[in-house]
Amino acid sequence: MAINKNNILLMGLSGSIGDQLTIRQVNGQTVVAKKEERVQSRLPQNK
Repeated sequence: MAINKNNILLMGLSGSIGDQLTIRQVNGQTVVAKKEERVQSRLPQNK
């Protein structure tokens, strides 16, 4: 995880880049982190 300070390109930016990076705003700071993998539920779904 990296915290951005005074970088005009990333200021106010949020979203993801490909399947690798996530950019988000946390308490007014821009945070760049590895994209989290989603785990599918192993429970059978009721239909």
